[in-house]
Amino acid sequence: MSTSSDDDYSAYYCQDIIFSVEGQLFKVPKTYFEQHSDVFRGMFTLPNVGTNKEGMSDHNPLRLEGVKKKDFVRLLRVMYPRSVNSGIKTAEEWSSVLKLSSLWNFEEIEKLAIRSLTMSPKTYDFTPAQMVKLGFEHNIRFWVVRGGAELVKRSERLSIEEGEEMGIMATVVIGGVREFDRQDRLCPSCGVVKIVGSEEEWEAIKKLENHRFGNLVADAFGWKYEEIVKEEETYKAD
Repeated sequence: MSTSSDDDYSAYYCQDIIFSVEGQLFKVPKTYFEQHSDVFRGMFTLPNVGTNKEGMSDHNPLRLEGVKKKDFVRLLRVMYPRSVNSGIKTAEEWSSVLKLSSLWNFEEIEKLAIRSLTMSPKTYDFTPAQMVKLGFEHNIRFWVVRGGAELVKRSERLSIEEGEEMGIMATVVIGGVREFDRQDRLCPSCGVVKIVGSEEEWEAIKKLENHRFGNLVADAFGWKYEEIVKEEETYKAD
């Protein structure tokens, strides 16, 4: 039976928890952490966390080791927005939110971060190499395919910096697809160059091109492109 109603006043009477991140203290409502993350829910049941113990005073905060202060602040900006707009505007900021929400199993915030980066990659200066890297880190295959396709179809070679960012395996696979695609284009019987006469024709050609490059990259990683497309659509539909 759901406890959510207009008379559920307990939801608006919150106990605070004090965290220490890189030596910086944060005093925030405990409720969201407890209700939306099984990681923190389990943490708060430990015998050393509670009244007069860790997290209850500035002198004895709950320390979050291995977490960067800037990443934690960005997560809090989404969790406790000061206004309707949380203020998260860049790929780097949303990547921080994605990293911590994934680490601590905040599923709703994780989906929000993925959807935001998926729907507006250009707005957030989300580079193809970043897409590939984060796609592998968070098991988001359509980011790997989308970023990989952009790297395959462009004329510029993969840079050393992009290779270091993506890792050896992804760089070798995507580099192999680029080489295969260029050899395929050299075949005189592989295609016909068409003069585009309208914007509609140009959009149709771009769609076919994206489909072809996406197929090549997905196949190179051993994935079915149709499944990748369906995965991406679930985030666009939310």
